Amino acid sequence: MKTFVRKALLSACVSALLLSSTVSYADSRKLKSDIVALETGMVVTHPVMAVELLPAVGKELIVLGAQNNQRVLQIYTNNSAREYVKAREILVPDSLQRFDVSQYQEGINQQIYFLSSDTLFLFNPSAVNPFENVANVSTTMPNKNSDYLAKDDFLFDDNSDGVAEVLIQSFNQVSVLKFSDKGLLKRDYPIAAKATINGEVVTYRPPEILMEDLNFDGLDDLIELQNGQISYYAQTKDALFSQQPNIVPLKADFLIDEWWNKKDADGRTLDQSNLSLRRIEHFEDLNNDDIPDLIVVKTTSTGALDRNNDYEIHLGHKKANTLSFKDKPDAVLTADGTLGGLKMVDIDNDNRKEMMLSGIDIGVSQIISALVSGSVDQDIYLFGMNKDNSFSSKPILNKETELSFSINSGTAGNALAQLADFNGDGLKDLVLSSGDTKLKVFFANTSSKRFERISKSLSVDIPGQGDDVTTADIDNDGIDELLLKYSRLDEPELQSKVLLIKPKNG
Repeated sequence: MKTFVRKALLSACVSALLLSSTVSYADSRKLKSDIVALETGMVVTHPVMAVELLPAVGKELIVLGAQNNQRVLQIYTNNSAREYVKAREILVPDSLQRFDVSQYQEGINQQIYFLSSDTLFLFNPSAVNPFENVANVSTTMPNKNSDYLAKDDFLFDDNSDGVAEVLIQSFNQVSVLKFSDKGLLKRDYPIAAKATINGEVVTYRPPEILMEDLNFDGLDDLIELQNGQISYYAQTKDALFSQQPNIVPLKADFLIDEWWNKKDADGRTLDQSNLSLRRIEHFEDLNNDDIPDLIVVKTTSTGALDRNNDYEIHLGHKKANTLSFKDKPDAVLTADGTLGGLKMVDIDNDNRKEMMLSGIDIGVSQIISALVSGSVDQDIYLFGMNKDNSFSSKPILNKETELSFSINSGTAGNALAQLADFNGDGLKDLVLSSGDTKLKVFFANTSSKRFERISKSLSVDIPGQGDDVTTADIDNDGIDELLLKYSRLDEPELQSKVLLIKPKNG
């Protein structure tokens, strides 16, 4: 009897220890965070922006939404109790069609500009009239009013003085506007908008315009990517650009149009049963040698459900102060599924870029499964550089997540996949959605694997649109916050809320 009692007690102790260990392990895998929910009282329409806009310490939150058929801009500030409170609510006129925010520079307030069809406005939240008319312009937007206020990319800082320059696209030219103590400087360049003809409909879109130093004089130049070449206007001493373009030749089959925007001679879209073309996807210095590099997507297809995208890396070379590229790629990145959704990141702050891509299988069985479940498996791949500054052809990381869609609403979602520093160690951690109610965080490290194998998790309502989640170091303490907004893919009661997630542990 005593033996039986001793065995029973031993068994109970072991069970208790195992349970305690399991609970302790589970707790250790939870991401401790402060979650702040802001009720805006309107339907939030745009991803939340963290902007250094006011003299107060830390960044303000800019929230755009709609209320009673009116556009509304709300500004939230961090008060002395470290709580975000609504500081101002401003009605945005329907005549404003686009906006952009200048790049963040420490110690300098950022600028927000708005565009109507014919006027450029500087946003001043402290003024009685917060939209200050600063220039009359010519654009490709003939309509006086717009249903949607679009986030655009027309601001740049070519001399890093903290004052944004403005790039305005009209039908036949690009205008560069520079503001200084002397007033407004304006110069026009013969860079036309791109027209796509589809039957009786003509659609205009801006050309591929970038800023990089192509003549190696330490000044960024105005660049237009074209089919088979790069055209650039060299920056001059007045911080504008020369009137005469220079040409960097590329391979003739390096195109700038997506394949679905191209037409056959009969005006129809390209035959996907025998498709092969290359498109310039990205142009930037990838390996920190101060020479811009090219990323080209090679698309091949033998049918609408059998398409493959390979990412070809062409490293730039400097010859007699002239940029050139080899005909053959320096690396070709491949993975399962149809790759897309390129994001350039720098995980470890070594000024060398990593590439994040997503892959989706689009076969018949996957489509049937998606129609039944309302979701599609999506792979997230991360490609990095070797020690010799060359990209590895195989991913250094592969994680699976899901994207959702709604047949009833006609809306497709996308998975949450972000890189953010959640513990202040200077490394970017991988943040992924796991279902509808859980975040997984894989913390970065300095090993060859780059990330911890086991994630930490946080229970929270995940937006159906992963792109609606942004990251920012709001209070400039070295730790990034997550900013979540919700769309019509989510529950109605969530669509007026903004969540701010502040991690507390690594």
